[in-house]
Amino acid sequence: MVDTKGKADGRSGKRLFEALAEGLRARKDTFPGGRLESILAMAREAGVSKATMQKALDALRDQGLVESFRGKGTFWIGEGSARPKAPVGNSLVTLSGRLRERILDGTYRVGQALPKVGFISSQEGVSPDTVCAAFKLLEGERLIRKHGKSWLAGGDGESRTASGALHRTSRNAPAILLLVPDYPFWEQVYHEEHSGKFVQNFYLEIERMGMETRLATVSPSDSGFFSSGRPRIQSLIQSLGERYAGAMYIARDAEPGLLSWLGRFKRPVVWLDLECLVKDMDMRSIPGGSRLFRCIKDEDASVTLALDTLTGLGHRRIGFPIYRSREFPWIMHRSAVLKRHAAGYHPKVTIVENEHQESFWHPKPWLGPEDFPAWLRIYRTGQAGRGRKTLREMIPSLMDMLDKEKAARFGGAVTAILAPNDYFAHQYYLWFREMGLRVPGDVTLLSFDNNHWSRPFSISSIDFGFSDLSYQVAHIFLGDIPVKPDALHNLKSRPILMGRDTLGALKGTRWD
Repeated sequence: MVDTKGKADGRSGKRLFEALAEGLRARKDTFPGGRLESILAMAREAGVSKATMQKALDALRDQGLVESFRGKGTFWIGEGSARPKAPVGNSLVTLSGRLRERILDGTYRVGQALPKVGFISSQEGVSPDTVCAAFKLLEGERLIRKHGKSWLAGGDGESRTASGALHRTSRNAPAILLLVPDYPFWEQVYHEEHSGKFVQNFYLEIERMGMETRLATVSPSDSGFFSSGRPRIQSLIQSLGERYAGAMYIARDAEPGLLSWLGRFKRPVVWLDLECLVKDMDMRSIPGGSRLFRCIKDEDASVTLALDTLTGLGHRRIGFPIYRSREFPWIMHRSAVLKRHAAGYHPKVTIVENEHQESFWHPKPWLGPEDFPAWLRIYRTGQAGRGRKTLREMIPSLMDMLDKEKAARFGGAVTAILAPNDYFAHQYYLWFREMGLRVPGDVTLLSFDNNHWSRPFSISSIDFGFSDLSYQVAHIFLGDIPVKPDALHNLKSRPILMGRDTLGALKGTRWD
């Protein structure tokens, strides 16, 4: 049994994995022969997911305390433990795999120098010869190349590297077609939180690599600034000739006919799916699907990360307030994903839902910390025509889940609130503060989105990873590193936990 009592104080999401790692380290002498149990067995024992346990083992591995050998398992190697004999070449496979992943996710950006052999040797705990062998292996995969005395990320082809970008002009620079339904939609996409992160980071990467973009709209337009309608789009592509590198279509719904038509020009076509409501869409079923890619946020991985974080801190009753609106269909979609994952991977967790019936949630302008008290006074004093009410009476959908007596109908009070997104989380935070509840302390708060306007308030949030996804998409068009979609030709974002000051461990709780 892994005892994590007192190990996770909630100030950082990583404390969860550190707590597990500390629990394993405290009982390392109980593992026969220094060999740990399987990840699945340890995850079940601790009441966490396999992904969480894997991150705990990664933390121990980074400390030089354990090492995994393919076909043999994971062993303690630090603090006097006998080091098991590894199969020949195992360190090479492990190191090359880590370096490969860092290149593909943009940790080592194409065109930039990799760390020196000595640094990697010291950090990874392998010999310099192993590092050099890993470099040679990755060079054979066209993931890195030698430049003078340095190794640079990215394969051969000077015209597709950052160093070649300085010599490009508008006459020879590869060009990417950015296609949207109409121009007002493009303005919305560019300034919206998630799609804006993607588009803006995409621009930065392709400009760094010396490429350019051409905006076009599906709907016909009289504007002379960009092409619109298929005939003008086709003329634009033909005028670019060999410079044409492919098209990125940004929309909320798929248009298979349009995607297939774009694929006829024998260049990559990427669809940025802004809604992501269809989980398993097979892009290969569209004619020309081998050149079609769909980019989506990984809702399942994001929900799993949120559950891992809260359950790892000891919370077993998690509140998820819902708001039914045609404007926000994603809330009910997220609710369904949440309940499915809680049932499948976190059987000891109960998701408590209560619907927001209060009229003031939407539509209304976003309230900042200075606006909220004035707005609240109007509603509390009855000036809004609803009569005087206490704070708890004003927001029963939220407070009933936290109140020990009223929460009896839910099976007990919740100790953590998982907000639908940062907008709701920020409002919850203001309500909790007004009622004298400590966040964390009395209640833990976590949300989704990692919106830029929520960061100053230190609200813990799950970032969907659109910024990193844009890096991979840029290199689909560049073709300098392999970007591999899943079997359905989908590219999914990798969510990141932004653990700030609203995460807290459940006091006096053991993981059992």
